[in-house]
Amino acid sequence: MLRPRDRNRCHPRLLTNQGGKRITPKPDRESPASQPHPPLVSDAADYRKRAQECLALAEKANVVRVREALLKMAAIWTKMADERDRRSGEKPM
Repeated sequence: MLRPRDRNRCHPRLLTNQGGKRITPKPDRESPASQPHPPLVSDAADYRKRAQECLALAEKANVVRVREALLKMAAIWTKMADERDRRSGEKPM
């Protein structure tokens, strides 16, 4: 187990060189974090599916604020689906 002072040396923002000066590691250009990520939702059908999931959860929600938040999220997903349809020329389902 690392002692507290050793744990701080392992923290990326607290790395120090031999002279005690703090150094910040540079990100690796080949690391997965530096690669572009595919979109989590790709088309209007996916947006509508997420809207339906929010509506289903809202029906089951016992807390008013949670229900309201889920209904707002569903409205946003639906708006994004309509926007995607408009951009791509598709017709809404």
